[in-house]
Amino acid sequence: LPVSSFNHGVVETESPHGSRIYITAVARNNAGQWSKFSQEITLDHTPPIINNFTVEIQNSETREERTHVAKMSLSNSTTRLHRETRVVATWNVSEEESELVSCYCSVGPLKESMGRIWQQSIDRSQCEISNLTFDHGAKVEVSVKCINKVQLMEVKKAGPLTIYHKAPNSDLSSLSFYPDNRYTVLEGNANLKVQSNLTHVDFTWGLFDDLSEDLNYETRVRKDDNVIAPWESVGLRNSASRKINHMGRADTFFVDVRAINNGGFQSPSINTSIILEYKPPILTGVPAGYLLDNGSCSIKWTNVFSPSVYGPMVYQVSVGSRNGTSDIQSPIFTMAQEINVEWSPDQSQHEVFVNILAFGSNGEFSRYNTHFFVR
Repeated sequence: LPVSSFNHGVVETESPHGSRIYITAVARNNAGQWSKFSQEITLDHTPPIINNFTVEIQNSETREERTHVAKMSLSNSTTRLHRETRVVATWNVSEEESELVSCYCSVGPLKESMGRIWQQSIDRSQCEISNLTFDHGAKVEVSVKCINKVQLMEVKKAGPLTIYHKAPNSDLSSLSFYPDNRYTVLEGNANLKVQSNLTHVDFTWGLFDDLSEDLNYETRVRKDDNVIAPWESVGLRNSASRKINHMGRADTFFVDVRAINNGGFQSPSINTSIILEYKPPILTGVPAGYLLDNGSCSIKWTNVFSPSVYGPMVYQVSVGSRNGTSDIQSPIFTMAQEINVEWSPDQSQHEVFVNILAFGSNGEFSRYNTHFFVR
């Protein structure tokens, strides 16, 4: 380099990245005295390398007491719910050629990088930013940047990340069963579910209202306050099947469902009940009867079956001129305990055969057969 009166200079070189360069500077005064300084440096063309960048968002709720002073020296205290967000970012950074100078991190609304405040990391591997007051549902971005000694900078970003301060809303969601029965009885009490299978319950529910579309649902089964099947996660599904151990006696079981969002907030649970009863309708021993009236025959089976506490039964009735036939009345379903058939006795036919199937709410049935000699 040419002689210069300045204490700095510029050296142009085409050496590749990572090359070792030895710099020597000689200073001489007007008296001819001189000194020499020499140093080895490594050429650095690349910024620091950041990897394993992870972000943890913690949402908390605290209650702040505020005192409002009114006239006549009276005070009135109220409680305000104060929601705060805390962000912890961690990363690994490597810089082989030149020394790492510093790392910074920031948190701000998504796609709004201008005007952010950068916080310096003390150990250059972690940042903790507290007392953030984002609204529920806000989308944020977390950034980290590291700078080396030659002022080259690397930036990593994480986002969008959703801020949560509220639990999922279950107010509009409903829960219903898929009763596992041999036969499905559509009539009866729609709000009362009865199942004959005693080994499991199948159910489904409406999606809970939440900012996140990937809620984690949990279910459990209980008998009053006794837990039969504890809380178990079913992931994103809105249906489940839970095994139970039932002793055989008719019992009412409750199913609870709750949801947890990505912020860790847990919703109130929704629940509904189902009755497990495997027994069919009970025959009382009371016989059916008939009544002839102008070419029609009225058949009644009042009190043939014991009334069910789980709602009305559905009957399948057929009438024939011989046992096992239905030539007088094809099988029909009814909730009544009486039917009228168009039939009157003649010289060759004085006997009527009646077949009645009584279906309970659990899909189980009992059969009643009888016949009448009509004169």
